[in-house]
Amino acid sequence: MRDYTYSDYFNQTSIGKQIKITWADGELTNTDLYSESFTLTESLNSSTQLDFGSCEASSIEFTSFNIDVDLTGVEITVSITPVVDGEEVDEAFIIGKYIVYEDTLSGDRSSRTIKAYDAMYDVINTDVMEWYQDLDFPLTLKEFRTSFFEYLGITQESATLINDDMEITQTVLGSSLTGQDVIHAICEINGCFGTIKQGVFYYVFLPTCTHDTADLTITKNDYKDCTYSDYVIKAITGLKIVGNTESSSSDDEDEEEDTSDYYVIVVTGDNMYVIEENFLLYDKTDTELIELGEKMFDIISGVSGIRPVEIKTLSGNPCVELGDSLTIEIGSTRYDYINTCVLQRTLTGIQALTDTYKAEGEEKYTWDSGSTSSELRRLWGQTQALLSDVEDKGIIVITGTNESELTISSAEKTIVELDVYSKTDAIPIFICTIPLTADLDGEAIITTYIDSVQHIQITGQVHKGKNFLTLTDNFTISKDSTLTFAIKMKMAYYETDNRYMQAQINNLIDFATGGTYSSDLDIDTTVPTVTIADSATIAEIFLQGGDASDIWNGKITASDIFTPFEYGNNYKVDTSKYSYDYDLATQTPQSGEFTATFTNTITYGNTYAVSTTNYSDYVYLVRGYTGLWGAWVSEAWSATSTWTWGEMGTSTATTDE
Repeated sequence: MRDYTYSDYFNQTSIGKQIKITWADGELTNTDLYSESFTLTESLNSSTQLDFGSCEASSIEFTSFNIDVDLTGVEITVSITPVVDGEEVDEAFIIGKYIVYEDTLSGDRSSRTIKAYDAMYDVINTDVMEWYQDLDFPLTLKEFRTSFFEYLGITQESATLINDDMEITQTVLGSSLTGQDVIHAICEINGCFGTIKQGVFYYVFLPTCTHDTADLTITKNDYKDCTYSDYVIKAITGLKIVGNTESSSSDDEDEEEDTSDYYVIVVTGDNMYVIEENFLLYDKTDTELIELGEKMFDIISGVSGIRPVEIKTLSGNPCVELGDSLTIEIGSTRYDYINTCVLQRTLTGIQALTDTYKAEGEEKYTWDSGSTSSELRRLWGQTQALLSDVEDKGIIVITGTNESELTISSAEKTIVELDVYSKTDAIPIFICTIPLTADLDGEAIITTYIDSVQHIQITGQVHKGKNFLTLTDNFTISKDSTLTFAIKMKMAYYETDNRYMQAQINNLIDFATGGTYSSDLDIDTTVPTVTIADSATIAEIFLQGGDASDIWNGKITASDIFTPFEYGNNYKVDTSKYSYDYDLATQTPQSGEFTATFTNTITYGNTYAVSTTNYSDYVYLVRGYTGLWGAWVSEAWSATSTWTWGEMGTSTATTDE
């Protein structure tokens, strides 16, 4: 709980309270607010299970009828002061500082409803890629987080975190990195959460919740409603780190390898916590991951005694903080109590303050490794780790599509087939999106093959009309070898509600028109037919150490442009197509330099097909589905640029920046 001299006054309904909302040139008090219209919402963890690293914005909302200016974008400070015998006490309690994001004028223009968020809102929503790319790698985690908060202009508490001395290298390439990605990664590897108090960022560590160590005891006379689960969230007994491409799946060579994920078991246990998308760990070896993970495990394994609960108190106290432990009396004896922790809270009112404290969580930690979102996050992590090592090993992106319209039913047909060659032992990463139109509900059976041998098979329901299927996969390829990777699909019958309902409708029609009614429904079991339009499929293989077999013909053709991974709520690939031709001086692939003259400027973030094996610090090779080779330009190029040839050559090109 926050230390405040007059904290007990907030629990006394006979004591008045004065709220003040101030900004540079204005102030609101109780007399300016609709009665009891003030609400404070705070949260550490709102997911259905504990998510270490979670950092969520707090907000306030109120309605005022005595303000004639739009406060959108204005920073406001909110305080509340007990009033004793008609006089405010000599110390105000500062609830926090907030930025107004919503200022809604009522229809009759007599009042405004204001919603404002604390600085965490800016932290998690700011794109910080520019800051990240300008860092002088490597650096320690402490230096990394210090630079991060200085960039955002936010003060962080003075704290030493358990993994502050870990080395941070650049593991993320691309065009976007949010503050939420960064702060979640920092807090997660240190076993904590984050919150803002009065404009300052604090690291919050959850407690061991017991009756004897509770920060606050709530008696039966203190609340009006309390609901709680019949279980306590189990303490974490194991730790697994997923998504590092250099990690092995098994410590036992005789154990069958799990090729679906790359992971390290830090601690074995029956309640395993899983880290699956922490970009700060992508470059770490197994040994480093275990060392870092053991430190984190020492923290998170001590979190225990939290029971899922929601309690509504008769009086609200703003001094209660996120992460405080609670003991709640539920019976008539001193032994009838439950323990929990404040993971979410809602404080409402002014004179009649009330609080709602909430904790959510499943009894045992679960990880859905087969979900689409989990697969995409894993793929993103593996791809970023692969991209981060491009300077030493090179990267090829092989893309493919269906070159004609496909009609598929019960007979299996090939959608995409790609030849893959690698100069090194590698683990290519694959993703494919398949838009299709079905004439009936059914089941799609998609199988990948490596040199005609089945690799994986997945099934998914499709519905009558338009559908969009996504497949992710990875496989291994040996040094100096070539393999053929193919995707094939067939359709099968699947009984859906639509088919069942249609059979019922047909039965009723037969009864209405012919007077016959059958108790046995005649469900249509026809295998559906799906259509995939010409060039609709987008298939991409990310390969480290690939090589070209084509000879450069002196012309660069922009035939396929895609945007690299953008990680957030969704995975995005831009498949816009262009047909610009840029003539280059005739040149054969050899050491030396050539000058590339463009009629248009090559743009950052785009990929242009080019028939050459060259790449450099600024130009990375990809393969377009036309069979041409291409270059990913990481900065805007000037009209005339000079590239250096050679398999592992570095660029001498000049750029606009």
